[in-house]
Amino acid sequence: MLKFYKEYLVISFFCFLCSCGSTTDESLGDDFYYYQESRNSFIVLFCTSKGLFECNSGIQVIPSDIELINYNEDYIIAKTKTKDGDQFWLVDKKKFINKSNNKNSVFKYSNHIDFQNDKAKFGVNLDLKSPENI
Repeated sequence: MLKFYKEYLVISFFCFLCSCGSTTDESLGDDFYYYQESRNSFIVLFCTSKGLFECNSGIQVIPSDIELINYNEDYIIAKTKTKDGDQFWLVDKKKFINKSNNKNSVFKYSNHIDFQNDKAKFGVNLDLKSPENI
């Protein structure tokens, strides 16, 4: 009986380790991650605590249903799909890190023209891409 429990514990531990790395966890630099929240749901997360394999906890910066995304050392841009329509996101990574989620570091737009205008105003030379191409 004791041998059975030992084997069960070893198998359980192995399954736990396999499941830890099963999510998509793409670094966007400066502790920002494109993270798989569930099977078909991806978010941008600012990691506040790292574990052995990945980010343990963090602040959700861009909510789920990301369709398009891109980033550089200063900014993250994204397009999300909601029941109310498309939303566009512009994140100033340096301001976010220095101000801990200051309102002036994460911008949400409900129309593409305003998003494009602010990208130009801030000098963000990025185009939205499919997540597979970042």
